[in-house]
Amino acid sequence: MFNYPATNNRLSNVQIGGTNERAFTYNAAGGTTGDNRGAAGNFTWTIDRGGRPATSLKGGVNQGTYTYDAFKRLRVRVVANQTPTTNNGTVHYVWDIFGNIIAEANGSTGATLREMVYLEGMPLSAIDVAASPKKIYAVHVDHLNRPVMLTDAAKVNVWHGRQRSTRPL
Repeated sequence: MFNYPATNNRLSNVQIGGTNERAFTYNAAGGTTGDNRGAAGNFTWTIDRGGRPATSLKGGVNQGTYTYDAFKRLRVRVVANQTPTTNNGTVHYVWDIFGNIIAEANGSTGATLREMVYLEGMPLSAIDVAASPKKIYAVHVDHLNRPVMLTDAAKVNVWHGRQRSTRPL
């Protein structure tokens, strides 16, 4: 069961069989600042002045920091304390003049990790250039051209994204 208090109409908690599975907290602007998932951990976020996530913590331990440019686009993501540790590190995002991410680069070496291919603003494929051999993924989008799934050459789902909304549906 999803609980929405009448005072703010924000999702406060999720119950399954009468047991709280998740509880959410928000800042004054309505941005999600906490997600207590019980045994899975307590996730918290600090929000910058632009309303974007600045840091991500799990159980009080830093998981990531995020830096944005003047156009409110993610420029740098620093991930820490992940398992496996190969997921840790700094990634720089490269944008084109149309607001599309066209590449991700390793923050230490500057080497390109991934490149994206677009057709008239719609993402078509992601190429993992750091892999040997290179891997090409098909990008599946929703009605707003936001990536929701990646599939490999064998049509196997390798990533499925969940879009976050600032308001309940």
